[in-house]
Amino acid sequence: MTEQQSYNTPPGKVEREQSPRAELNTPEGLKHDAQGLVNKARKEYKRRVVTVADAFDLRSRQTDHNPEELRRTIAIEIKNPKQVEIDEKLIALVIEPINALPEAQRIVNGKVRSGEEVARAIPDVEAFLAEINLQEQNGVLLDFFELNESGQLVMKDNCSEAYGLDENALQARIRQTRVVYTEDGKTKVMTGQEYFNVTEEDKEKRPLCIELSEAAKKIDPQSILMVRGLPTLKLDGNNYTGEYARMNTGQLEILKITWTDDETLVDNDGSPNFSRARSAYWNTDPEGVDSLVRDSDRRRVGLGSRGVLRVNLNFES
Repeated sequence: MTEQQSYNTPPGKVEREQSPRAELNTPEGLKHDAQGLVNKARKEYKRRVVTVADAFDLRSRQTDHNPEELRRTIAIEIKNPKQVEIDEKLIALVIEPINALPEAQRIVNGKVRSGEEVARAIPDVEAFLAEINLQEQNGVLLDFFELNESGQLVMKDNCSEAYGLDENALQARIRQTRVVYTEDGKTKVMTGQEYFNVTEEDKEKRPLCIELSEAAKKIDPQSILMVRGLPTLKLDGNNYTGEYARMNTGQLEILKITWTDDETLVDNDGSPNFSRARSAYWNTDPEGVDSLVRDSDRRRVGLGSRGVLRVNLNFES
């Protein structure tokens, strides 16, 4: 079928990403076409999360529907429409803190974004709010932290000191890890206990060695909606960089120490080396973030962890 061909002159084999002309002027026909285009975009780009533009640009017939009606219906199908009302719970959580930022801190994918745009770009609001509520039930409130260079909305624990004290780095990593992803059209959650296998324990059943589980390895990276984990931190020359360095400006870990995630701690093949981990705190003497790389089985009564939730945003453009 050529780009401008119509079903007035159907080819020998009809592609079903859009419905037959007899159905075009019905809501069912419009919805059928939108569903077909979304499915075609997912197959074409080999990813579960697609944008309105991805699907709309794949239409083979240019005049079958009102373009704005088709865009709206596609948006509803991928649950990311500008027309869908924003959940009021997102106003204080996301919209207001983002709109209060200067423009330089609201740039995502090369564009200045409003809080409303970010809220609509959350791929699964129900799952997002479920993660917020779960942490609240565990006594940890989440606050907006930043929009990062990877196009993610990042929420942080709002506690001033690390919790989960006397846990080693492996326990902390397992505690803080939660992966929310889609599989067969359903939203699923994998906890840290499922994401990692404990391959060695001490006499108190504390993990001494962990590895990624087979279930974790099977998760399609493109299907991941959001991930909770330890905040990142690494030493770059003489400076600390990463989420924790941006997060702690003197108000966190004055009395305690927290485990962080240092991506530079890897084996020779580039895979994560879970035997070592970076701990961090605020050093009141030179007044700055300080840290040490320790064995992962190290424990202290004042050493715990905190987490961040990174949400993969899905903008239309």
